Amino acid sequence: MAHYTIDTDADDRYVEGDYGEGLTCHFAARSMALSALPDMVRDRMPVGDQGTFRVIVID
Repeated sequence: MAHYTIDTDADDRYVEGDYGEGLTCHFAARSMALSALPDMVRDRMPVGDQGTFRVIVID
């Protein structure tokens, strides 16, 4: 069974994660990663209207 790691990067804060436990395929990992982005933006929106947010899925 594949194991996925989903890391996050919000401007200056890179977090290595291990959130992919139990995911059965790369489509499920991608979906989980994409669903994390709105929460990241809401929680870490910088002053102003620009910021860099990304999630990285690693198999």
